[in-house]
Amino acid sequence: MPTVETVERLRACLLVLERTADVPRLDVEWLRLRCDDSLRAVGQMQQDSLRQLRKDVAQFVEEFPHLLPASLFDELNAWIAE
Repeated sequence: MPTVETVERLRACLLVLERTADVPRLDVEWLRLRCDDSLRAVGQMQQDSLRQLRKDVAQFVEEFPHLLPASLFDELNAWIAE
């Protein structure tokens, strides 16, 4: 399960990407909103949201493998593989 810090780092990276040219902005914005949802949830709702976010991140990384910074990409891949 990812830590809140991992989700916050992902969210911060996605915010930067939203302002970058030549990126799939709607996909980036959607994943950032998913991060926001997971960060706002509490208790079991947060755990459920993080499990779904893991699937969403896996799909995003599969579709756009070179979009995220390498350090974050490696951390997310470790999380996805759990």
